[in-house]
Amino acid sequence: MRESVENSLRRLGVERIDLFQLHSWSPSGHRELDWLETLNELRIEGKVDQIGISLRDNRPDEGVAPAKLGLVASQQVIFNMFEQTPRNHLFQAAKDSDTAIIARVPLDSGSLSGRWVTDTYASWEPGSQQHDMFRGERFAETLTRLELLKADIGDQYGSLAEAAMRYVLSHDAVSVLIPGMSSVQQIDMNIAYSDGRFLPDELIERLRTHCWVRNYYK
Repeated sequence: MRESVENSLRRLGVERIDLFQLHSWSPSGHRELDWLETLNELRIEGKVDQIGISLRDNRPDEGVAPAKLGLVASQQVIFNMFEQTPRNHLFQAAKDSDTAIIARVPLDSGSLSGRWVTDTYASWEPGSQQHDMFRGERFAETLTRLELLKADIGDQYGSLAEAAMRYVLSHDAVSVLIPGMSSVQQIDMNIAYSDGRFLPDELIERLRTHCWVRNYYK
């Protein structure tokens, strides 16, 4: 781990890493603290400022203990209108301990972009992430659930993507989200959604029925 930090500092050309995140968090990490001892030594040396962890796919509850113990400054977790389980336990634990939540996959790997149609799957290159993730019956099931979701949201937002982004930002436990951006237009769009206009509480509660516990990352 020390070697990794040193190499990152050299590649980035900086003297300190603002946030050093550990990915694929281990559920035993709050009991086996050798990693934290090493990172705290690096903090004392001024090479790392804050420490964060990135939780494993579909395992948000693994972040509850680290949050309650105040072990890290931030936790990265999958959270969107389908993947709502972080609301159950993690978010409150994070708020109680002032742990920042970094929400990833706010558009559910593209399904919540609002651009998917019946022929979309055939346009993806075999072996690509989306082609593998939504293989078999997964794509058709996702489309069915999207239609039900859009019916509940209605037409009060410019696009499903806007509603999805605002949904994530409407939770006060979330400090920042990580959307995909591949064009200047998408960057501008993401910035526009960060204007502080949140979804109504009534709509957020109604969308609870669309919580979809599945693991398409395998």
